[in-house]
Amino acid sequence: MNKDCSEFKPFENKNRNAEAHRLADREEARDLLLRAFLKDGFCIAIFRFGAVALPDELEPQLRALVGHEIAILRLSGRYYIREVMAGG
Repeated sequence: MNKDCSEFKPFENKNRNAEAHRLADREEARDLLLRAFLKDGFCIAIFRFGAVALPDELEPQLRALVGHEIAILRLSGRYYIREVMAGG
C-alpha cells in the first residue's frame, strides 16, 4: 500500500532541534492546534501530528485558535485559516 502523506517530526520541549514543516503550495495542515508561538522569525504552529512553520504575522490569529481543530491551506503563497466544525 502506498500512502501519499507527509511525515512530520514532533516539536516538543524534549526535541528542540526538530524542524517545523513548511507547507508547500496546495498543501493543508489540519488537526487540533495545541500551541502557537514565534521562533526565529516564524510562527510555529504545534498540532497533534507535529509542527508547521508559518509567516510570523499569522501568530495572533493562530494563538486565538489554540485548543480548536483548524485547517491551514496554502494557495499561491497565501495562507487560509479556518476552524473545522464537527462533520466538516
